[in-house]
Amino acid sequence: MGLSSVEAAACSRRAVDLAASAREQFCSEQAQPGKGDGDEVQGLASSQARLLPCATKPRQPLIAFSCGPFGASLGDGSEYSGSYADHMNESELVQHHRQVIEPILDDPRVDMLCFETIPSLKEALAITHLLEELRPAKPAWMSFSCKDGKSICHGELFAEEVVPALWPCAHLAAVGINCVRPPFVPQLLQEAHAKIQQLQQQDVEARQGQECVQQGQGHNNSLSGNSSFGSRRRGAEALALVCYPNSGEGWDDEKRAWVESPEAAGPQHFAAQARAWVAAGGGVLRILGGCCRTTPAHIRCMRDALAGMEGSGIGNHRLQG
Repeated sequence: MGLSSVEAAACSRRAVDLAASAREQFCSEQAQPGKGDGDEVQGLASSQARLLPCATKPRQPLIAFSCGPFGASLGDGSEYSGSYADHMNESELVQHHRQVIEPILDDPRVDMLCFETIPSLKEALAITHLLEELRPAKPAWMSFSCKDGKSICHGELFAEEVVPALWPCAHLAAVGINCVRPPFVPQLLQEAHAKIQQLQQQDVEARQGQECVQQGQGHNNSLSGNSSFGSRRRGAEALALVCYPNSGEGWDDEKRAWVESPEAAGPQHFAAQARAWVAAGGGVLRILGGCCRTTPAHIRCMRDALAGMEGSGIGNHRLQG
């Protein structure tokens, strides 16, 4: 767009202004007699508060500030391959994301940070290092674009490489996938869920082992004060999963246009697949929605499809659209 850093920061703040205004208008309309019963808005106050501590006001939508990959600023489509990261050092990637989030970092109207469509592990690690430096009070999630049922777009394995690499970052509440074809979703979520369970168990065993050592040495100091374990996740602090795939249409890079695909059979078909996504994500799938080419109709159908799904728990969590 050719904007200066000052102009870009102003655009970010303006985006927050618009989102906050829309939220105020929505809440005002919902407060009128006969407007909504609350179920269509959210059930955030209890269960999602585990993921997003700021979600303490029932029936108030949350505002997530979206930060895309560096490649999106290049205008050459490389954000879908992550190839640019091969020729950049970490400090360059950190600086880019710093410039994006710093203008809104202290804005109380922004409830959470969303780093999405990240194509490479290298860029993801740069973001985690930035979060560790800035230590934002807001929770954050990071989601990845994927090229198949196992790998993110740059080629790293989502469950076997990405999830373990992000596990120690205490500033990430969730990790997930977006801008991905629907058929790839079940395998990605199922393998990520299994890896999270494995990492949780390893942390539990490590903690128990450390406690035994401390007891044997006669120490009563808190485990949280031990630097070797200070960054470990335990219990309810484990990474949650987020998922918001594309509608299913294909992308023609030469024509720079979306093309019809059998996968894109409309909102009801999209919603029907969501039941398998919830099952694959198990108890750690917290946020579910849609990315490119999805509409409010997709989200509405998905809520209807999941409403009667016993044990999913998704009805108590935000649907992102």
